[in-house]
Amino acid sequence: MKSSLFAINTAAKLAEAGCDAERLKTAFAEVAEDGVKTAKRAVRNGRMAAEDFMDEATFAVKRNPGKAIAITFGVAFGIGALASWAAFRK
Repeated sequence: MKSSLFAINTAAKLAEAGCDAERLKTAFAEVAEDGVKTAKRAVRNGRMAAEDFMDEATFAVKRNPGKAIAITFGVAFGIGALASWAAFRK
């Protein structure tokens, strides 16, 4: 009698554990799907921000080409100076 009750209790606990495992599996699948959607959205937003930045930079260069050339020259000169300083530093 005791062994049959033990077997029934064990079967019930196993069935409950199976249901819990199925719920966990579904929850993990939903979380993974949400993560993929979030990552795709972040990539799309980043791409749009980069395109906006490039459009604004292009417009700024067209509006002030002399200033753009001066800034580019200054940055290139600074990088060259740093590179030569680093190369010949003891």
